[in-house]
Amino acid sequence: MATQVPIRCTVTIILQCDIDITQKNALKNKMTQVVQNIKTEFPDKISDNKILIDTDFAKDEWKV
Repeated sequence: MATQVPIRCTVTIILQCDIDITQKNALKNKMTQVVQNIKTEFPDKISDNKILIDTDFAKDEWKV
């Protein structure tokens, strides 16, 4: 009988959306919540996380 080997994969999430600057905080809160939910479900599987919001004026980047 052959030994079964688990198949591993890497998941990368790219989300690009065009929003008004007044919606930035709502999107930031929602993205933080999404990452927190993933970290709760897969606590030892997340190797890195970075969220980046880029406008013509400034970049906003954070980790959850």
